[in-house]
Order: sequence, then C-alpha cells, then structure tokens
Amino acid sequence: VARVHFSEERQTPSFIGLKRSQQVYAKEQAKTALDNYLAVRFGVDNLVPAREVKLSDNYSVIELHQYFKGIKVEHARFTALSKDGKIQFFNGAWYNVPLSLVTNPGLTKSAALSKAKASAKARKFAWEQLDDLIALEKNPGTKAALQKERDEYLPQGELVIMQDHSKTGVVQMRLAYKYNIY
Repeated sequence: VARVHFSEERQTPSFIGLKRSQQVYAKEQAKTALDNYLAVRFGVDNLVPAREVKLSDNYSVIELHQYFKGIKVEHARFTALSKDGKIQFFNGAWYNVPLSLVTNPGLTKSAALSKAKASAKARKFAWEQLDDLIALEKNPGTKAALQKERDEYLPQGELVIMQDHSKTGVVQMRLAYKYNIY
C-alpha cells in the first residue's frame, strides 16, 4: 500500500492506493484484498461484487457492495480501478456496523410503506393514477401494458442498513425500509 485516506466521519478507509512497483493484485482478487484491508468480519460482513465496467485503454472498474448479516448497507460500496488486469487503487465507503445492531425490523413492510406514503404527502401516487386508467381501459393489450407499467411504479421496499442522518457528528447505523415512491 502506498497511501490510505480515512473518512473523518466514518473513521474507515475511503482510499487505498497501491504502490506502482508492487501492484500484485489481479482484478479478480479485488474482493480478497479489500476483505483484508477493511478487516471484514467473517460471517458478519460481506463485500458482494455488483458489476464491472470496462473502459478504454484496458482500464476497468469493479464495484463491490457492503452487506451486514445478509442485509445491504446503503451507500456502502468500494470500487477498484484496474489497468491491464492489475488493481491500481480502491475508493469508496465502508461502515463499521456494530455487532449489536438488531436486524429484525420493528415494523412490517406494509406499515413502513404506510409511513413512507404519509411522509410523501402526495395527493395521488403514480400507481393509483395507473389503476384509474386500467379501470377505464377496454383494450386488453393496452390494459396489460398499463398493468405492467403500474407494477414498475408500485413500491416494493427493501430492508437496508443506513446511517441515521438525524444525528449530526456521529455515525449511527439503523435498520430501515427503502422505497422508491412516485
């Protein structure tokens, strides 16, 4: 390692630069290297490869997402930049999630959705508008297309772990449902 930068807020590495003369990690070893550098706890934390983007001049970017006890940690990911198949550096965000964090939600998915909808304060949601159009539609093909579109707008909800942004100056992690609401 040539240099490491730490996030002041999280107190975890945010940049890990490798010595050019000793770039010994092949891009396939990105997860293994990061497991070591980030002190990933076996059976607790996990870095899951999400995608690889190939760029020009034989560069590629490998993206890995953080999970805690099988639950995705929102906004926690690292990328590895490689050139000619050798890793140049790692960049990203890692959270030290305390082992004591409860991973059983206190709310049901539907109760969380109700709270999210109330917070949005919308007069009408996209899927409700599509329900109205579906009810009026006579053509079966158009009705099926509208139903498909409705299903895309219907909030599914995902259980995640994320930083509680209501607490300034401290990084406190919380279990939450994440919804995309239109």
